[in-house]
Amino acid sequence: MTGACVAVVVPTWNGRRWIDRCLESLRATASPLPAIIVVDNGSRDGTAERVAACFPQVSLIRHRQNVGFAEGANVGIRAALHTGAGFVAVVNQDTWVERDWLGRLVAAAASDPAIGILTSAQYDYDGYALEPAYARLLAATNGDREFVDAPEVIGAVLLLRRTVLTRVGLFDPLYFAYFEEADLCRRARRAGFRVGLVPGSRVHHWHALRHPGEMSALGSYLAFRNQFVFELKDPGRPVRGNVRAWLALCVREVAYCLHHPGGVRRGLIRGAALAVSQASVLVNLLRILVHRWREQRGAAYL
Repeated sequence: MTGACVAVVVPTWNGRRWIDRCLESLRATASPLPAIIVVDNGSRDGTAERVAACFPQVSLIRHRQNVGFAEGANVGIRAALHTGAGFVAVVNQDTWVERDWLGRLVAAAASDPAIGILTSAQYDYDGYALEPAYARLLAATNGDREFVDAPEVIGAVLLLRRTVLTRVGLFDPLYFAYFEEADLCRRARRAGFRVGLVPGSRVHHWHALRHPGEMSALGSYLAFRNQFVFELKDPGRPVRGNVRAWLALCVREVAYCLHHPGGVRRGLIRGAALAVSQASVLVNLLRILVHRWREQRGAAYL
C-alpha cells in the first residue's frame, strides 16, 4: 500500500569508510524496503564507485560537485516521492541501523497521522552510549514510551511522512549542511505536525560533531554559521524578534571568544569564525528573509 511504503535516501560525500556497513544494515532491515537511493555529492574517495560495484540493487544518483547535504537529500527525496512512497527515510552515510529500526518508526507513525517526523534513538558508532540529548529526553519521560514528542530531532535518521513534505516542503538548501533538520522540524510543527523520538528504534552514528578532529573546516564553519541563520529565519516570530535573537546570540559568542576556556589563541580563532559567519549572514540576508517570508505564507520547497 502506498501509504505505508518507505523509500530510503542516503546522501553521501567522501563516505567510503562507512558506506558498506550503512547499506548492508539497510539491506538487512526486517521491514521491506522497495527503494534505497544513494545520492553522491561528487565524492573523491571512491564512494560512488563502491556503491555502483557492490550494491547494484541500489539506485545511485551522482553529482559532479558537492551541492550540500540539504540539496543532495532533496534530490533523493524527490526521486522517492516519485515512486509513490508514503514515507521517506533520510539516513546519514556514517550510520548503521539495527534490524527492526524501521518497523518501530512506521508503527509509531501509524498511531497518529499528525506524527510527521520521527527519529530513532541514536547511539555511538561502535558502542552503546546514547546521544546525550536523547538520554536527557528519555530520562524526563522514564524512557518507556513508544513515541516521545520533541521540539526537534537530530538528523542522523529521519522518517518523514509524505504529507509533511508536500505541505511544508523539503530541506532548505540555504543551510547547505547542519541545522537543515532543525529547520524542517520547526516548519512541520508550525504546520501542526508532531515531531519526536521512537526509543525502541536504534541506530548507531559516527557523528562528526563528536569527532571534531576529523571534521572538515567547511563543516565546522557551516555548523557554526547556521545557528545564526536558524535564528534569523524563524517564521514564527516578527523580524524584529529574530534580529534580537540573532544579536543576543552574537553577544554570547563575543563573550565566549573573549573568555575562551582554550586560551587567547583559540578565542581569536573562534572570533575570526564569528566575523566570517556574520559577513556571510549579511551577504545572504535578503535570501534568508525571502525564505522566511515564503514559509510564513505556507510556500513549500519542492
